[in-house]
Amino acid sequence: MRKLLYVPVIHEAADLGSISFAADEKGQNTFGHIRWARHKEIVKSFWEKIADYFKDIDAAGLEIFQDGLPVDGEIANKIIHEGAKRGSRNYRIVLDLINRGGVIKKTEDVELLQKELIRTKQLTGKAPHGKEDLDTSKDLASGDQLMADRDRFVAHSINETLERRGVLFMGAFHRVPVYFDKDIEVLELKKIEKVQAYLKIFYSEGPREILAALSAYMILPINSSLLQKQ
Repeated sequence: MRKLLYVPVIHEAADLGSISFAADEKGQNTFGHIRWARHKEIVKSFWEKIADYFKDIDAAGLEIFQDGLPVDGEIANKIIHEGAKRGSRNYRIVLDLINRGGVIKKTEDVELLQKELIRTKQLTGKAPHGKEDLDTSKDLASGDQLMADRDRFVAHSINETLERRGVLFMGAFHRVPVYFDKDIEVLELKKIEKVQAYLKIFYSEGPREILAALSAYMILPINSSLLQKQ
């Protein structure tokens, strides 16, 4: 049985490259400075708990699959180094794993990622001239299809190349596990459904008591007993 640690990723500004400022500005404008700042603090603590978990794991030979990474080898290592230098907590964790013997692997398809980048720029108001207007219903449908296509590709990459034990860092709303081969055991560092629920409640400005409970879950330490399954 192959084993895969699954980290449902919440992207921070440092992960978003050229659109980081626009994405952060949109968050402040949409939710207000105080609410957005509180969300960023929760996400920061969320990543700190994930980092704490990986500090204690045996990284030698760990196969690393990363959201948004369409290459492996030297080029992948350079991308990870640059992302870590920008301040990405996700990439800093990956870099630490590589430095301790982890192996980065190609995860995504470059053409699908290019389509995703164009769509993200449209949603943040930073699309190229002439591509600003969106048909909401069509965009939602195309976005869902694009995500499904990416999930299938990522799962195929893992199905084909995971040898024994690995980790996947993947955006929280992706559904990659449904496409995995049956011999891959998935160990969720944070429950995907709960991370999704937190984000949905936050973005919809849902009930405060539910948001508070989910916020508390987001910053809980990760059970180190998962290490025993590796």
